[in-house]
Amino acid sequence: KIFPLKVSINAVVQEKIIELITKFKNSKFVLIGGKGEYELGEQLFNQFPGVILNFSGKISIQESAIVLKKSQVVVSGDTEMAHLASALGKPIAMIWGNTDMGYGMGPVNRQNVEIQNFVVENLSCRPCSKLGFDTCPQGHFKCMLQQNMNDVSNFIEKYL
Repeated sequence: KIFPLKVSINAVVQEKIIELITKFKNSKFVLIGGKGEYELGEQLFNQFPGVILNFSGKISIQESAIVLKKSQVVVSGDTEMAHLASALGKPIAMIWGNTDMGYGMGPVNRQNVEIQNFVVENLSCRPCSKLGFDTCPQGHFKCMLQQNMNDVSNFIEKYL
């Protein structure tokens, strides 16, 4: 079983990624993204041998589309991979940090696939950006650190 975990986030939320991977050690995670995610991908690859495939910064957008097409479910922030996954008809767990779907962000769902949005509610500082920041202007990054990964896991389980 393969589902890409598209990681385009600051290393401060690495603990949330680990929390998610730990719940699905019998599955395969394929990390796709840019060169900026490569180092985090390698750390996860070394920490979870046999579970993680790190393609971050190694494959083209076309090759990423092939990986997405073969995946059962995609976990992503509001990135190009989420938009591509939607176009390919893949279910998506959309994890929202400092951006907001109310700003017209997020993938267009023309395939009528399930896109589940995960947002930390009632944060007075959120959203702090239309396009997102690599670091938190407030210094706490609660919008990501308080994400409930059990809810994300429950969504993923429906497709495995």
